[in-house]
Amino acid sequence: MSASPSGDQDRLAGEVVSHLVAYMERTSDLVGVADDRGNVVYLNQTARDRLGVPAEGDRALTTDDLFPNAAFDIYYEQIRPRLLLGEVWSGYVPVRGGGGEPLDMWVTVVGEVLPGGEVAWLVITARDVTEWRHVHDEPARHATHDELTAVATRTLLMDHTDIALARARRTGVSVAMMFVDLDNLKAINDSFGHQAGDFVLIEVARRLRDAVRAIDTVARVGGDEFVVLFDGVDGEQEAEMLATRVQAILESAPIDADGTLVNVSASAGIAVSSGNEGGHQLLGRADTAMYDVKGDRRELPIARQRQVDDLRTVTVRDVAVAVTQRAIVPHYQPVLELDTHETVGFQALARWQRESGASRPAKTFIGVVEGSGVGFTLDLAILRHAAAEIVAHTTDERLYVHVSSRFLTRPGVARFVQEVMHHARLAPERLALVVPAPLVVRRAVLIGEALSALRDLNVRLVINLAADGAVELPSANHLFDELRLGLGWLTHSTDSRPLAAAIGMAHAAGLRARVVGVETADQLAELTDLGCDLAEGRLLGAPDAALRQSPGW
Repeated sequence: MSASPSGDQDRLAGEVVSHLVAYMERTSDLVGVADDRGNVVYLNQTARDRLGVPAEGDRALTTDDLFPNAAFDIYYEQIRPRLLLGEVWSGYVPVRGGGGEPLDMWVTVVGEVLPGGEVAWLVITARDVTEWRHVHDEPARHATHDELTAVATRTLLMDHTDIALARARRTGVSVAMMFVDLDNLKAINDSFGHQAGDFVLIEVARRLRDAVRAIDTVARVGGDEFVVLFDGVDGEQEAEMLATRVQAILESAPIDADGTLVNVSASAGIAVSSGNEGGHQLLGRADTAMYDVKGDRRELPIARQRQVDDLRTVTVRDVAVAVTQRAIVPHYQPVLELDTHETVGFQALARWQRESGASRPAKTFIGVVEGSGVGFTLDLAILRHAAAEIVAHTTDERLYVHVSSRFLTRPGVARFVQEVMHHARLAPERLALVVPAPLVVRRAVLIGEALSALRDLNVRLVINLAADGAVELPSANHLFDELRLGLGWLTHSTDSRPLAAAIGMAHAAGLRARVVGVETADQLAELTDLGCDLAEGRLLGAPDAALRQSPGW
């Protein structure tokens, strides 16, 4: 009896797979496969030898073990966007060698992307080009990079600054420059010697590189002076957030200075430009701002000092790994209709679940990824998770999800949202995306196309005015359904006129008004009297991992 055609095809497919595996085990290229949680499920023999990975380890190997911080920036800024378009990415990526030293690799990455922007698996091939690249780049690097720390020189910084300012003039975004002066390098040199001081400078440069985005520039401009160029920010608020993150990571732990642990602090000033000045003027303003705060860091506002403390142990890499391993999940706070006292929706709030069982609130890590590619991935992960849960556990309630600037400026974001809703079987009118007010006001042109595309899907849009102050509604407010007024509007409730004015302006623009942070019955009564439409807060239900109806009042 002859074999069936299907049997021949199966046998042939098995032989092809066997030949491919044999080739991968013998090739001089490094080959690896990772799953959707960052677990490395396959490494060929060359990769195991070159990276010092034993065939049998005590625990599962992850991408976090193999790649340094810089590789995570490259992945979220360059590789993942290409994969989401169904393309293949190739380029230089640093990889940890068997002795811990960084290796330059020419890497090619392919992957499978599921509906909604979830990367199911990655296949990575790499070729070690460390020696070739260093020989090739050495002359140019001497001219543009600091010999001790390997960060940019003042010359390269000015070149990058001029390009960034020119781009700012064309696009309307801003450029920020952070001038960093180490407070105690002279004392370290005097006490422990200049070699110890060199160790400190090298580590400071490394921490600065780890703290910034892939598009930013770190430069050494003096003996103990560094500058960070933030290439593209939404304004002073985002610049301040990025600078806070950088300083927190810089001062996060003592530095091993040739066997001696020393604490390092820095004075930092920041200047923001819309592109209407030259690079040297911007640098001068940042330098002046640094001297304004030097010697006065103990007088930091309490709120900013708490923010610094919160960020000390968190880096972009930490958040990226947590997102990949699904450790950051949504908690839900009920949203109530004040007329009917009914739960009409749930606000999804990101929480980082720790191994101890405790959760870290979003405010302690969202600032770390603001402006980075990880921010888009985090928004999408929370949306995907929450959409599935709201459909599984509720019938009509609306889902509110915060989104960032990176989310709304990502090309084709409406397609990802549509795929998430289709996969979860979530009706579009049950989804409401909460957009930061500064983004709506200052970057309306940049995000206008995305907002219009989302409205075409019948997704609801909410303006989030996080703190109390002057209310400024965008010209495109016709795209929105709701104005969300943050906690600050109730913390100073002795004078209800600003809150009343905000609610009245929302109604005049055809928006419903929602106030968060309701903790007392008096606050609730005040909101009802002022004609507020919706409310949320601990009085009505605290954030919870489970979707729970409000207990009412």
